[in-house]
Amino acid sequence: MALEDYALRVVTRGKDAIGEVTIRVERNGDGAMGRAAGTDVVWASAAAYLNARPNQDTP
Repeated sequence: MALEDYALRVVTRGKDAIGEVTIRVERNGDGAMGRAAGTDVVWASAAAYLNARPNQDTP
């Protein structure tokens, strides 16, 4: 599975700002997208990746 696109967008501002992550992954020519939002962009990135995985066959 390859990461084709990664986007981080600021949804709110301030101390508890929320970031929204959108990713696109591809495997064997099939693409899938995942999206997640949260105050921790590392967590949101991992969650977006996991949200894209159900659309892909497991290895």
